[in-house]
Amino acid sequence: MLFRSGHYNIYVGLVRGSQLVQVTHGDSLKSRPSWSPDGSSLAYAQLNDFGLMDVWEVSALGGAPRMVVTNGNDPTWTPDGHALVYEDFDGNVWTCSVSGESPKLLVRMGASQQATELRVSPDGKMLAMAVRGPGPYGELGLADLNNGKVRLLTQDHALALSPAWSPDSRYIYFSSSRGGTLNVWKIGADGKRLQQVTAGEGDDAELDVSTDGKRL
Repeated sequence: MLFRSGHYNIYVGLVRGSQLVQVTHGDSLKSRPSWSPDGSSLAYAQLNDFGLMDVWEVSALGGAPRMVVTNGNDPTWTPDGHALVYEDFDGNVWTCSVSGESPKLLVRMGASQQATELRVSPDGKMLAMAVRGPGPYGELGLADLNNGKVRLLTQDHALALSPAWSPDSRYIYFSSSRGGTLNVWKIGADGKRLQQVTAGEGDDAELDVSTDGKRL
């Protein structure tokens, strides 16, 4: 997502470097683009005329975008590419087919909690998320997609952002301000083996893990 000519739109390019291709257009704010597992399309959130976000999908080569669901934000794909997972504006987590049909509540968050930055594990069994409360901070949360139960993997009273799974679904990388500056940390899906990955004064966020698990 880039800000050009006064508007936020989505662009794609090759990792090794190339001229960027603009795949969305128009004045409306777009955010949180998410690749489909086969790399053929992108899901994203777009601001509507009422000041709320809707989930849209567009071909990775550009073309006519298609609205998938209203009142949705932070879309992410299931590993099989057959469904999307997204949050509503009460902070709860839903899923629906890629066509937008059969919406289903997956996770109902507790009072004063909101799930954001959703990421389904590669094995499709768990959902990592940033859990925001009423204050300026947030924790790293993990939901069991079989029963919708959420547990917190951190209780740092810091800011946790940008969860990203290891390819084997055993670890979650995330950004945390627990040391005073946003750096990348790593924790087991069981809540153990917390490890700092990056260090420094700059903010490290908006991360992802390569498919071979060797690069951030």
